[in-house]
Amino acid sequence: MLVTEIYRNAFQEVYVIINNTERDVYLKIPKDVLNMIEEQRNVNHTFCYSNDFENLKASLLPETKAILFSFLMDYLSTPEQRAGIIKLQEKENLRRDYKKSMKYSVDVFDKKNISLSNQNIDDDINNTANKDNKLIKYQGNFLRKVWNKIIFFFRKK
Repeated sequence: MLVTEIYRNAFQEVYVIINNTERDVYLKIPKDVLNMIEEQRNVNHTFCYSNDFENLKASLLPETKAILFSFLMDYLSTPEQRAGIIKLQEKENLRRDYKKSMKYSVDVFDKKNISLSNQNIDDDINNTANKDNKLIKYQGNFLRKVWNKIIFFFRKK
């Protein structure tokens, strides 16, 4: 199956879901986006909409889930909800990084110990958000600089 065909099938699923949502949700999505989905969808792809969330979630393509998540972030959520979703994504990224570090157990940078507890993850997120990032300029040894200048001077001649 071609990649474009997968996205066309995902657009069909999104189209069916959007048409079965409440009117106020439908109106929050811009008309040009809705027109693009309608034009790009694969009308031959059969998708059965279900009000049962678990069955619906299991039958969706991953691309459909990504498109619906994008709609949630861009058009349907309030700024407070968006901030909460971003925090949840950051926590999930930390958990995923922790699992990878445990699975591969390679300390490439040997920076710090990563913990999986929610409190430590929240503290890490808050600390990185509140930390002032400053430029650190490393300067070499003064005698090393003088020595390099002397070497450079004699190499020139």
